[in-house]
Amino acid sequence: MKTVLSVLLAALLLGAAWAALFADEALPAPPKDAPPMRIMPAPKAVAIDGALKDWNTSGKIGPVTFDEEMKDDYNGTFYAMYDADNLYLAATIVEPHLPFNTYPNRGIGAWNGDDLIIRMSSNPALPVPLQGSQESLKKCPDLFTADFWWNHLKKRTYWDGYLGMDGDHLTTEQMPGITVAVKPAKDGHGYTEEIKVPWKTINPAFHPKAGDQIALTWEVSLAGANPSEPTRAFQLFANGGGSWAFTSPNLWGKAVFK
Repeated sequence: MKTVLSVLLAALLLGAAWAALFADEALPAPPKDAPPMRIMPAPKAVAIDGALKDWNTSGKIGPVTFDEEMKDDYNGTFYAMYDADNLYLAATIVEPHLPFNTYPNRGIGAWNGDDLIIRMSSNPALPVPLQGSQESLKKCPDLFTADFWWNHLKKRTYWDGYLGMDGDHLTTEQMPGITVAVKPAKDGHGYTEEIKVPWKTINPAFHPKAGDQIALTWEVSLAGANPSEPTRAFQLFANGGGSWAFTSPNLWGKAVFK
């Protein structure tokens, strides 16, 4: 009987630990004094070609890394711009190889290879940090998440996304108007990715102006060195975020339109 009670107690304690781990309120929000990311005004014309020569890069974040001792081998620098019609995103990722991702023709998800993920709100009236749980914000039209990646087997870019914290997932074909370019690093160590997303795809009701503040965070999956079967080896985060950002919007950092 004592053994049975011990097993039951251990199970209850384990369940409580898992409940605490997955509870939104158990996860810390980004520091309130963390500087927001600056989303800069875009020049009149932006060529989506993987080169950032025509970008206003003054609002950049980075380079950031997950381990200062590995910063020379793994880091990311992030940029954002906007105009009346589009949000522009870019990242320069340094890693020991070119980007590897076989999804959607093979693999369990884009996140299991080199993948750039953006999570953001699209309503300046929402507080930052965001309030609410994954369940309460499940279908919220003011939240937007999207993945963007290069499939090295198909030699093309893909993307997918959803509204809310867990809305209906949309494929590349279901998200027209998005433009993505990936430029491999000349030295073979990483890549630069440049993205244009129409505001009408993110939220047709959102027309950003200088001074608006939203929640926004970056997440990067970094693949291992096997191009045949790439798997996620590391994760990199910028402007808040973290491993639980996909369930906890209170972890997303702040961004301000300049």
